[in-house]
Amino acid sequence: MFLAHFGVEAAECTLINGSGSNRCYSRLSGGGYSAVGVAGEDRKENEAFLSIGAHLLAKGIRVPEVYAVSDDRSRYLQQDLGTVSLYDAVAEGRARASVAMAGSGCGVGKTVRCPVQSGMRTEDMSHAGRPGMERETTLTEAYSADERRLLAGAMAALPEIQMLGAESLDFGTVCPVPEFDRRSIMFDLNYFKYCFLKVTGMHFDEMLLEDDFEALADDLLSVGCKGFMYRDFQARNVMLSGGLPYFIDFQGGRRGPVHYDVASFVWQAKACYPPALKEELISVYLDSLRRYCPVDGAGFRDELKLFVLLRTLQVLGAYGLRGYFERKRHFLESIPYAVANVRELPRESMSAYPYLSEVLAAIADDSRFSFAAEGQVNEVDSKG
Repeated sequence: MFLAHFGVEAAECTLINGSGSNRCYSRLSGGGYSAVGVAGEDRKENEAFLSIGAHLLAKGIRVPEVYAVSDDRSRYLQQDLGTVSLYDAVAEGRARASVAMAGSGCGVGKTVRCPVQSGMRTEDMSHAGRPGMERETTLTEAYSADERRLLAGAMAALPEIQMLGAESLDFGTVCPVPEFDRRSIMFDLNYFKYCFLKVTGMHFDEMLLEDDFEALADDLLSVGCKGFMYRDFQARNVMLSGGLPYFIDFQGGRRGPVHYDVASFVWQAKACYPPALKEELISVYLDSLRRYCPVDGAGFRDELKLFVLLRTLQVLGAYGLRGYFERKRHFLESIPYAVANVRELPRESMSAYPYLSEVLAAIADDSRFSFAAEGQVNEVDSKG
């Protein structure tokens, strides 16, 4: 496909880490050209990516152009957007925030003294890598103005994806379901139950938990303001190319409430965004959304709490699957950050789900999911 499209053979082919994906990515280059090759055995997922991508591209949204597709639809060649994701671009702020969060026991706005972790790439951490050296930092000051600007740019672009993306899109081509429905919600909730709760050996009353799951599903389904739900909108899925954000990994998208994507991005577990930055990103998003439809900011924020809860549970399930079952270390190490989001869930959003609230309180208090000691999460892994 590379030869047919560019007229030269690919001289180099390098595998790209796909993180949690089961697809195989390769960077091919030759003759001054570069492209990314994708191999995926799930044909329906491939078709969803190809059809949604073509639709978004036609709407003027920055997604990778697809150059060629194999006859059996299992492989395709797409535009190379480079190697820098938004997640990479804000790595220094995330490192500072991570140190502050771990050192303060997830306290917000506290000044703490904690060891500098190696590999942070933070210019003001001049003692990085020198044993015993410490510095003061706060979660509030973690992200720089430039990093905040990059994050805000992605959030400002989200309503365009959601609203223009929903216009004339054939939702019958999306995978695995065309709409965010009760089955989608229960899948995420049971993901949490079976891939996190059960594998960690936590005791819980399954019937009481299911009662709260049903109540939460009812509340989520009552929320309006629907568009194209990206489904996995997060900094890792935003690539920076030529100074502009491009969007990838949207193949799980479907019609649904726009709140879900806001929760996915702003409450990305390991990002450790401080409360002031979260509010800033939500405000940027709402200002952009108002170009497409009227929005009650206070009402939106109240509804958003439901999706923050759902996304937090879904992420714990995903980390359980990728960590405990697939033995991927990155996901095991991310569990304390997801549990930190559990601790921040507002009580008023939990009052309608009393038993689920008890279960989450037990998770928040469980020392196995804290930042306290190296290897604690791996000890949980050995019990799974």
